[in-house]
Order: sequence, then structure tokens, then C-alpha cells
Amino acid sequence: MNKFLSFFVFCFLFIINSYAQTPDGNGILYVKAGGGGDGSSWANALGEVADALKAATTLPAGTVKEIWVAGGTWYPLYAADFASMDNRDKAFVMVKNVNLYGGFAGTETALSDRDLSLTANKTILSGDLGTKNVYTDNAYHVMVAAGAVGTAKLDGFTLSYGSSADNSSIASLAVNGNAVYRYVGGGMIVLNAGPVISNVIFSGNSALAGGGIYILSGSNAVLTNCVMSGNIVSASGSGAFIYNATVVFTNVTVAGNNATGGLAAIFFSIGGNGTIRNSIIYGNSSGISSMGTYTIDYSMDQGSSGNPANHVLPGADPLFANSPSYTSAPFTSGNYALGSGSPVADQGSNSLFTGLSASSKDIIGNPRVNNYSGGGIIDMGAYEYKAPLSQTITVADAVKTYGDPDFEPVASASSGLAVTLQSSDATIANPYIDVADGNKWKIKILKAGVVTITASQAGNGDYASAPNKTFTVTVNKAALTVTADDATKIYDGVGYSGGNGASYSGFVNSETAGVLTGTLSYSGNSQGAVNVGNYV
Repeated sequence: MNKFLSFFVFCFLFIINSYAQTPDGNGILYVKAGGGGDGSSWANALGEVADALKAATTLPAGTVKEIWVAGGTWYPLYAADFASMDNRDKAFVMVKNVNLYGGFAGTETALSDRDLSLTANKTILSGDLGTKNVYTDNAYHVMVAAGAVGTAKLDGFTLSYGSSADNSSIASLAVNGNAVYRYVGGGMIVLNAGPVISNVIFSGNSALAGGGIYILSGSNAVLTNCVMSGNIVSASGSGAFIYNATVVFTNVTVAGNNATGGLAAIFFSIGGNGTIRNSIIYGNSSGISSMGTYTIDYSMDQGSSGNPANHVLPGADPLFANSPSYTSAPFTSGNYALGSGSPVADQGSNSLFTGLSASSKDIIGNPRVNNYSGGGIIDMGAYEYKAPLSQTITVADAVKTYGDPDFEPVASASSGLAVTLQSSDATIANPYIDVADGNKWKIKILKAGVVTITASQAGNGDYASAPNKTFTVTVNKAALTVTADDATKIYDGVGYSGGNGASYSGFVNSETAGVLTGTLSYSGNSQGAVNVGNYV
């Protein structure tokens, strides 16, 4: 009887635990840092991406349709096969017909509400499991898509710190009936699967091959608005390796990847087939290499002389905002937005971007085509060039008196960005940043006079620099009162001059009469010798 009761309790607890997660009415599970709920809303969010994916696996098929993840860094908790005891086998695993979306603030009610441009919303899936920034104990793969994943999507994430570089063991892990090898696909491995991947950055991963992503075994993957940067391999395919599989790259940027074995940022191996369109391959240790077949159209191809017939540009500098050298890989830094005058701006093909419309977005949520309704043309790469917004500075003259306290001047930029102040004569009025008061710009008065203050704002990724504006600070002299001290004198016929000293009021900044120059003089009818006609 006791054995039966124990077994019943175990089964009951297992069922309760397995079904503790509850999607909302639309089949969405929510994940947010610090969450401890059932996942049915942002207010009741789950606290781990890994638990949301596990729930999507264990709940009846179709119960979970989407998983929304708020910004933050997330680590895998479970082995890809839910069995291995090797800590490095932990990975995030895509679930059949379940869409995984990142880039949320944690308040949105619609997918279109998320803002992928905000740093706070950046959603990182990291394989950095052991000692931080040491790759030898990292997860073999950050993300795994194995077997039939149906219509599953991966959208709005950064995959970093996967490390499949150690090929001392070629053992594999069985995931959904597929052998997932531990030495390829640091960022992501795709085998016998057809995931749709968009708005994803693969950066700072390492492997023997396929640093960013390794696609094999009959897979049919589609990547749109993606970046592969700062990945490193000891053999080939630092950005992507395709073996016996098919891939479509649309508006993908591949830059800063290092294949130390010398074989390509994108490598099409035996049976590898690819379509590359509206993409940028630039600044890698090497470009594209193929033992399979691929086509490239409306793209920049590093190392090529170009192909006008297919609108392929040679590898000229695309003017990325910040592109570290491939020799620094692995790295997760870099900004591959296009700068003004980029040769790849307006050089793509609108017809090659599936479903392009006025509402289509780039990797950070900017319009995918500037002036789409007016005939605008899509740029190459994951980022659409965005001309910086203009801004102006508003200032106002100030009149102060020597001795007044430090003050915050009227000087602000329409962008809301902080202005910088510079004085034409810092001995009169000196601008400075008051760290103790929220880093506000203030002006310290040092002496009387008139000074010109120049306000400037250098701009940032969204705003162009503002035209400088100047304003005048007039510092009037402080009022000083000098009072002669009283004196009593008995008439003796001798002329009297000078006085009995003086007292001062009005000094500021702890100053005294010692700061005055010149000679104190006296005047009035008490000077000289005057007979008043009476003796005391």
C-alpha cells in the first residue's frame, strides 16, 4: 500500500510540474528576468527561456505557439537531449511549430510593439556557461534545430559564446533522432530541419567549422536580416558552413569572421546549395568558397571583381559604423549599420526580399526601405541606412553678479542629448560637469566681466551634430560698502587728515580688503583744523 501511495504521489507531482507553465489565450508564453509565474503574461512571466522551451516540448503539441522573451542575457539550463551529464551539452533547442521571439521590453501586447533598436531590449542567448569569457568550458552549441521543426521561427536574438572548437571528441548527441556533433556550429547547428531565422546576430562563437551556424543533413534554412560577425573556426566556414543542405541568405551581413584554416566566411561543402541576395560579405579573413553550388545577386562579394550582370559589387568598404578586424575574433562588439555614402545603400533588389512592403523592417526595426511608397530601393545587408536626424540647440544669455552661486545655464538640444559648454575666458566664467548633481553642466563665476559661452552637441547614431550656439554671460561687480570709523579729536590748532580706519561690508567668496588695490582716501569737512569756538 505504501509503495502504491508513493508511486501515486510521484506521478501526481510529475504531472503538476510538467504542466505548471500556462500560455495565454493566444498560446504565448512570456519570459522576463526575475519572473516566477506560470508564463501566462508579462506580470506572471517565467524566469528562464530554457523552462519556456521545455514547457513547449512537454505540453501537448500546439499548446504553446510562441515564446516572447524580454531583453537580457539567458543561458541554457538543460542538455539538448535532456539526458547528457556533460555541462557543455546544454543548449536551447527549437520546438516544432513554436516561434521564439526576443527583443521585448516586457510590456508589449503585440509583436509589432517591440523595439529592436533599444539596448535594454537586446536579448542574448549565451553559451558562456563556465568561467566567463573562457571558451574551453562553454556550451558546444547555443541553439539547436534538429529534426522536423515545422514552421518554427527564431527572431530577435543574439547568439554568442558557443564553442565547438574542441574536436578531441567527435561523439554526438541524439536530439529528436538526429546526431548533433559537438565540434561544429558554435552559434547554431541546423540538421534535417527548416527553421526560419530573422533579425538574429551570430557573434563571438568558435568551432572547428561553421562558427556562426552549421547547416547540414537535408536542412532547408532561410535567414533574413541577420549578421554573422566576430566568429572564428580552425577549418572553414567562420560565418556559415553548409553541407548537404540548402540555405537562402537575404539581407545578411557577414563581416569580421576568421577562418584560420583559410577556407571562407561562407563555405558550401559537398551537396551544399545556396542563394545569396541583397547581402554583404566583407572584411573577413576570406570570402565565399564552394564545393557545392550557389548563386549571388545584388550583393557585395569580398575578394571578387564584381559581376554587373548579377549586380554583384566588388569588395569595397561598405562604411560600417564600427567593424573590428577579423584578427580580433572571437568578439561580440561591432556595429554594422551603414554610414553616409555607403556604396551598398540603395543597391539591393526589392523583388528579392520576400513579402517586402512599407511596413517591412530591418534588423533593428527601421523601415526596410526608405521612402518605399516613393520608389525607394532596399539596401544590401541587415541594416537599412538611416540618415541622422537634425537637431538644434537653444540657449539664453545670463546676467549674474560676482559672488552668485554656480548656476545651470539655459542650454539644451532638441534631441534631448546633453550639450557641451566651452568658455571664451575661463578666468571669468568656467563651465564644468557637476557629477554630484546628475552630471549637469554648470557655470562657476570667477570674476566680473563679460564672456561668451559656446554650446555644442556632437550627435550620435540617430542625430547629426547640431550647429553650435553661443550666449553671453555678463558678470556685474558686487556692491561693496566702505564706512569710515568714527574718531574724537580735541581742537589743538593742528590740521587733521586721514582717519581712524574703515570697515567693509559686501565681500564675497571669503575675500577681504587684501584683494583691493590702490590707496584708501578720506574727504569731508572733518579734514583740517577748525576752531569751533568752544573748549571743553
